[in-house]
Amino acid sequence: MKLIAFISLFFAALTSSAEPRWINIQSTSGNGDIPVYVNDRADAIATVVLIPGGPFTVGKKDPQTGKPDGINFLVRSIDAFSSQKLNVVLMDKPALAGDLRWGNNRQSEGHGKDVLAVAEKAKELNKPVWLVGTSLGAISVGKASLLEQKELIAGVVFSSSVFHAKGGSGVMTMDFSTLKIPVLISHHQKDECAETAPTFVKEFAGKFSAASTVEVSMIDSGNAPKGNVCGPWHWHGFVNAELETVKSISQFIAKNTK
Repeated sequence: MKLIAFISLFFAALTSSAEPRWINIQSTSGNGDIPVYVNDRADAIATVVLIPGGPFTVGKKDPQTGKPDGINFLVRSIDAFSSQKLNVVLMDKPALAGDLRWGNNRQSEGHGKDVLAVAEKAKELNKPVWLVGTSLGAISVGKASLLEQKELIAGVVFSSSVFHAKGGSGVMTMDFSTLKIPVLISHHQKDECAETAPTFVKEFAGKFSAASTVEVSMIDSGNAPKGNVCGPWHWHGFVNAELETVKSISQFIAKNTK
């Protein structure tokens, strides 16, 4: 029995590091504290910094584990990312960030610097850092990747990207011609949201003329979409296709991580 217990502890040590936890990072742009959820593992091949869409809410924290219960695609996929041997760093909304439901706020220099502050903290886990944004979060990681000057970011994943946001801002208005890191564009074939219509995917991919690698992953699985077509429980949010989507993202990361 003692041998079995030792073996169990040994394998637990291989697959986990510190307990999942919340930390606060001070914004460098005057937006106050940035709450960040960290779930790392000893055998991780890379670290993903997850940037949610919508109003940038991650839900309530479980009183025992601290795990957020938000319904955004990336928030509800934390365990799926972790299962793919990835450290997970989830960014919550900075205390004084204002309304991040607007594309122009997501595209602001201050917001981009906040994302980079989280990436810099994620670098302390000593694994390549990838930015993963969904919906409006795609604008966030796009802006951060263009501001980045310290070689913090190993690659970028744009999922359900907002191509043309309300207020005149979206990823299609950004110049990515100088971005050299690997890029994955993940989108659902049936996305019915007008601002994230799949018809723009090919044009968007063409904006990364200097990227070392550009791939498009069109997801076609899932079922039972409901509610707002631009919401988390519709095709836009990869409803019931979370695992396939996360696996395609993790496979791209593994393939392009040195």
